[in-house]
Amino acid sequence: MPHHLVGCVPVAEAFDAQRYASQARPLIDEILARSRVALVVGGTGLYFRALIDGLAPTPPPDANLRAELNALDLPALIGRLRAADPQAPAQVDLQNKRRVTRALEIVEGSGRPLTEFRKTPPSSACGLLLIRDRKELHQRIAANVRAMFDQGVVEEVRALGDSLGPTASRAIGVREIQALIRGDVSRAACEEAIVIATRQYAKRQLTWFRHQTTFQALDLTGSPLPSLAVESALRALREFDAS
Repeated sequence: MPHHLVGCVPVAEAFDAQRYASQARPLIDEILARSRVALVVGGTGLYFRALIDGLAPTPPPDANLRAELNALDLPALIGRLRAADPQAPAQVDLQNKRRVTRALEIVEGSGRPLTEFRKTPPSSACGLLLIRDRKELHQRIAANVRAMFDQGVVEEVRALGDSLGPTASRAIGVREIQALIRGDVSRAACEEAIVIATRQYAKRQLTWFRHQTTFQALDLTGSPLPSLAVESALRALREFDAS
């Protein structure tokens, strides 16, 4: 059995929070059985919730409704969602067409408001919310994006061609780099678009974890070395566990 879930899904396959939880839980159990520490890091709050609390049952995707919704543009989808459930738009990332579409499938497929499927208490899992000063965070994001390009991310995306599945194709940077490969944008514009998208995602992560968990915040501002960050995080977790 592998000791991690990195690189375990082919880029052509679809992947979701439920599948992630079903694969992660036995792996965590196996790690704990060896008296080791299992780390769940990064990512979207939905995947975290699926792992820790499970997901509320929702109507399964309807192929006919999905086709109908996929034919609509984002503004039309948002308008339709607002008409079906006036409170739903405040609970959905309105910049993400896939999530707006899924919210519509749930509301129209069940005839119930979206809030009924999201009444889950904040998780009681032990964890840390790693934060940095905004200026430093933005600088690190920009540096990471530059490093991606220096290490060949454009060639990596070009080599994948049309093999990307519906999940991998939505990863931050994929569409921007595909536009660069087509010659639609310059490298500088592509890098800037990825930096902006990553900043926006980081902001959504911070908001979600602050409101949906009771995690202690650990400020890593001024800590440039990963090893020091890990030491600080483990020390904080030990102190939390002992309290």
